[in-house]
Amino acid sequence: MLKGKKVLKNFAIVLALVVAFSGISFAYSYGSSETEPMAEAYKEIVFNLNKSPQNWAGATEEFEEVKGKLESLTEELNEIDNQSQFLNDYAVEIKEAIQEKDKDAVIYNFQLALAGNIERRLESAEKEINEYKTAKALIKKAKVFYETLEIVVKADSQEANERVEKALTGTLNSLGNPGMLGFGAQPPKVEEYQEHKETILNTLEDVIIK
Repeated sequence: MLKGKKVLKNFAIVLALVVAFSGISFAYSYGSSETEPMAEAYKEIVFNLNKSPQNWAGATEEFEEVKGKLESLTEELNEIDNQSQFLNDYAVEIKEAIQEKDKDAVIYNFQLALAGNIERRLESAEKEINEYKTAKALIKKAKVFYETLEIVVKADSQEANERVEKALTGTLNSLGNPGMLGFGAQPPKVEEYQEHKETILNTLEDVIIK
């Protein structure tokens, strides 16, 4: 079941989501050329469920397209951190919420999944911190997922969003620099990376779960 089932906290967040995802076209608009199916499905589901009347058929179709990814995320995050506050049986919870036409629970569990994906990428980047290109790519993936949650964080607190953005930049800077043919190389700063990672995850936990 939901961990202390949380509905969207207030009208400001609901309104922000309606405004953010009210267009017909969902071209990625956050300055990143990358997209993630789960993030795109979340935006489509928010759009469908904020229609009047709500489009549950459309939401169900979007869910089915990423159901396998949600199941895989549960397994992978459980292996990385089985105490994660974002860990949940996303596919089961979302399917149940759709069956019950519980819009808030559907959106909440997708937000948990997006945050869980951020944690997964950041934890993996830490393990690969000595492989600059791999770690950098993982952090960029985390940023793609954060950009989808950004409107929710901003609705809660502009300061929280600024804190996460600064920490994401900090994780990239903490990777050091491989240099060119060994010249100008700088080693990664593991402790600094961990501090930035914890700032991101703690902020998301405060916003999404509280």
